[in-house]
Amino acid sequence: MEDLLKDVCYALRTFRRDRSFAVVAVLMLALGIGATSALFSVVNSVLLNPLPFADPEQLVFAWETRIRRGGSESWVSLGNYREWRQLDTAFQAMAAVQVRPYNLTRSGDPLRLSGLQATASLLPLLGINPVLGRGFHLDEEKPGSEPVCLVSHTLWQGRFGADPGLVGSELVLDGQSHVVVGVLPPGFEIPGFGARQVLTPVVLDPSDRNFRGNHNSMVLARLRDGVTLQQADREVAALAARLEEEYPEWNDGIGVHLRPVREQLVQGARANILILFAAVLLVLLLACVNLAALLLARATTREREMAMRAALGAGRVRLVRQVLTEAMVLSILGGGLGLWLCLAALDVFRARGATLFPRMSELAVDSRVLVFTLAISTLTALIFGLVPALQLSRLQIREVLRQSGRTPGLRGQTPAGRVLVVAQVALASVLLIASGLLLRSHLRLVRVDPGFRSENRIAMEVELPASRYSDGARVGEFLDVVIDRLEALPWIRSAGASVSLPFFGSFWQKQVTLQERPAEKLPDVPVATLTIATPGYLPTLGVPLRKGRLLRSSDDGRAPFVALVNQRFVDTHYRSEDPIGRRVRLDVPDHLLTPEREDIPPWYTIVGVVGDVRLGLAAEPQPEIIIPQRQDEDVAPEFLIVVHALHLPAGYADVLRQTVWGVDPEQPVPWVRTLDDMRATSISRERLNLLLVGAFGLTALVLAVMGVYGLVAYSFSARTQEIGLRLALGAQPTRVLSQFLGQGLRVSVLGVAIGLVLSLLAARGMESVIFGITARDSLSFTIAPGLLLSAALLASFLPALRASQLDPLEALRHE
Repeated sequence: MEDLLKDVCYALRTFRRDRSFAVVAVLMLALGIGATSALFSVVNSVLLNPLPFADPEQLVFAWETRIRRGGSESWVSLGNYREWRQLDTAFQAMAAVQVRPYNLTRSGDPLRLSGLQATASLLPLLGINPVLGRGFHLDEEKPGSEPVCLVSHTLWQGRFGADPGLVGSELVLDGQSHVVVGVLPPGFEIPGFGARQVLTPVVLDPSDRNFRGNHNSMVLARLRDGVTLQQADREVAALAARLEEEYPEWNDGIGVHLRPVREQLVQGARANILILFAAVLLVLLLACVNLAALLLARATTREREMAMRAALGAGRVRLVRQVLTEAMVLSILGGGLGLWLCLAALDVFRARGATLFPRMSELAVDSRVLVFTLAISTLTALIFGLVPALQLSRLQIREVLRQSGRTPGLRGQTPAGRVLVVAQVALASVLLIASGLLLRSHLRLVRVDPGFRSENRIAMEVELPASRYSDGARVGEFLDVVIDRLEALPWIRSAGASVSLPFFGSFWQKQVTLQERPAEKLPDVPVATLTIATPGYLPTLGVPLRKGRLLRSSDDGRAPFVALVNQRFVDTHYRSEDPIGRRVRLDVPDHLLTPEREDIPPWYTIVGVVGDVRLGLAAEPQPEIIIPQRQDEDVAPEFLIVVHALHLPAGYADVLRQTVWGVDPEQPVPWVRTLDDMRATSISRERLNLLLVGAFGLTALVLAVMGVYGLVAYSFSARTQEIGLRLALGAQPTRVLSQFLGQGLRVSVLGVAIGLVLSLLAARGMESVIFGITARDSLSFTIAPGLLLSAALLASFLPALRASQLDPLEALRHE
């Protein structure tokens, strides 16, 4: 221990004499370790940490599957949920959850609340208890029961000042009074839905005509102790087969699939996170290689010092230990500073990453992150300290001491130094190729034509409560008045409304029957995206009309029911036939309708064909049907109002909100955003990948070029006398120039070749995060190595040019 303390003190003294080296090394390590620890914190939070519920490994999602459609998963009908939850041999408990936002009124300014409807079993299933009050009772799921609600801890504190008297009082949600029965614990999030401001009970009403036909519930279940996922899967599969026999009109071709909750939550983020983590590990490794090269050069200049210490009795083991101790001191200092940078980065991730990855609110530097940071600091010390230590172990003491009066270390670049430069170039190649793939993918993505115009378009959301807007006529009157007032504003060209909007992430899908060719079986009934819109919606978005006409204000409940379809719908179902005048129905064919159905859905006559609109830039257009809002029999409550502005004046959001409140003062407008902003947000994860990996790639490029420059410059410095002698004897400067250029180019080409092989091997891991190109895109695999070789050639040219222009007399006098 005493010797170790002496080595540490000696290391600190040497760093004090060579402050610039120490500062550069510590900063390089701090950035590498800090970035690596920050991304490991994301890996730890999202992929490694258990969910914050009791026995989270027992939690599963239960999905319906469409067996004849490749087993695609879908949401669950309440009728099937009621049957599934009786399977008590496999499950301890089961809960159903439905998305249900609410408008809160008569408690200050109107407020839109993110909400869910949930069965009484949800909180016990998750092992959660309210901090105030109670959860739901089973009898509150029955039709006609008193409306009750649970509020989030954030809403309780922010809106109601943490008043304990809120429990037992009433809140007006969508125009109906609800008794507050409890307050949820702080930070509570429902798997798959995140934090919600209010919960209300799901009403299980078997007499409801949509009880088995409306598939709009997500089902959570907890496995019994000792029951495996495979056993439970077999039991629910047998139950699904029985339900298919009992309810063929509803369950024909419907199976059940169980998926662990944790697996479901991270499946969309896992590839992105692991790619970013792999990229930052490569940067850290590159920093270690660069530091190893710096330490190797430093050790070369200290050969005489080390030889003197050896001559005075210090053994080789002590000298090697000294070098490793210096590396460890640098790594600990860099790791400590890196941990501070990690904490700062986590604040940014928590603030801006909530929409990118799940569970970002749980980011923290816990014991696992601390152990990882300590381990990575130790490992980096070994990586960049091992090469100079091994070089020192082969030190020829007598030869070094005989070089009295000469500059030590000028015997030529060591093989270890060349290997390090090759490694730098190889790692830089991998990162640059990955950056090229992401850049090409991003350029393809942003250039995608979404099928409409987003420039100067503004959107806002309104949710119309059924208590005041109980039929389509009232909804239509509200929208008509709002749209008329918006279009009266001098800076607005047009306005319209729809139940869905590109980039918003929410859309309806409906079964569709074509009158000329009805499906024979329920699983064969085609599905299309349903858009319910006002006449001005499509013109406001600039969606082109391909054939026929657009919606008109006269298309109301008294007129013949009409519909528009998109080009993809025509290509899928009519191909070369003319769709105008054909009729479709938003339901199953007559022979598949249940006998008790009294509400026979209407037929819609196709009057126009419009261009395809993508719901997301990376999503392919789907068959779509657009019907007039005035002919919507289901009375959609949620609408997105879109305006086409001539320009965006200051305070436009307040003007739009005030216009809505001028029609209905109790109507919340939760958000107002431009479509350009929504478009940019829709690809924020892809942009984050590009920015981070691109930054890592540029860093790697700079470090690799510095390594090549250092190699050639060091070789020139070590061989100055030799070059002068050759020039004095008649060697051509161009030959000297080409010799040094070749030296830099050889290590660069070797490094790039290794990098290409590594990139090809790792290409499959990039497939899930790129769009419009393959993971072995020839352009990326050509331009990135070409850029690196060009930069390396330029870095080699500068010292090579100095060598070719050397004065022979000065060179021969060089020591």
